[in-house]
Amino acid sequence: MDYNITFPQESLNLLNAGGIIMISAIIIIGFILLMRYSAKLMPGFMGMLAYLIVVVVGVELVTYILSVVPGLNMVLFSTSTGYCITRAVIFALLIHLTRWIAIRFSDRNGELELGDALMAGLGTAIGQAIISGMDLIYISTLGTTINSYGMEQLLDGMTAEEIAGMMESVEQTISVPPMFYLFKGLNCTIDVVFQTAACLLIYAILKKGLPAFWHGILIVLTVILQVASLFGDYLVVENFMALTMVKFLVLVILIIAALRIDTEYLSNELKSFDKLKTSSGKMPKFNNVKNK
Repeated sequence: MDYNITFPQESLNLLNAGGIIMISAIIIIGFILLMRYSAKLMPGFMGMLAYLIVVVVGVELVTYILSVVPGLNMVLFSTSTGYCITRAVIFALLIHLTRWIAIRFSDRNGELELGDALMAGLGTAIGQAIISGMDLIYISTLGTTINSYGMEQLLDGMTAEEIAGMMESVEQTISVPPMFYLFKGLNCTIDVVFQTAACLLIYAILKKGLPAFWHGILIVLTVILQVASLFGDYLVVENFMALTMVKFLVLVILIIAALRIDTEYLSNELKSFDKLKTSSGKMPKFNNVKNK
């Protein structure tokens, strides 16, 4: 067994770059929501908590239930494509439920504003980023450890079965094209923006009279987004750039829809700068201060 394996430094660099892009997007969006829309933090916390409970646990639970139902296992999970599509549909339904729960819970007093709804979406996106980030952190840590200390030290103390499993995992990870990791980070960034923007539609449905069929449109867009992600993760489709472009196109469609809805149903709340306006009477004046 060849222990002279090193992790491509280019893969590590691109992986870290993708992670930085995703984290930067979260920070920038959060800053905008807090400063421009005076958003509260609690809806964001609720969105993150709901994602970790409803989506992370729910997807695995529903997948298991469907897999043990006679006949459904062969129909839904017999191929990699079927597995990805089924998981994407389950994910889309549960994450849409998560958005709805986060916004409804945050609107208990009927005082929910657009910024709070968007913050709930960002919280959902942060929950999703945490799960995706754990995989990226594991790969980055594994690659750094291998390059710094070598495979022999990494495998020290493992049984023969554990060594075989680890070697297979490392070889598969190393064989992934370096650019995949950058696009993985870009995909996660697209998810962050999408989840945040999606809550504008739910806010408009619950508070502003947007027709309920937009729930279905949002779920379909989420399914397409998640199918592209899972095809990249599980099938490692060689043309992962095309998958990223599909996700970007879905994001553009959602943003165009959100801007249209903002104009027709929200009276341009999204584009309004009223939150940034402050009365001059609130500014401290120092011209009458005298030295004593």
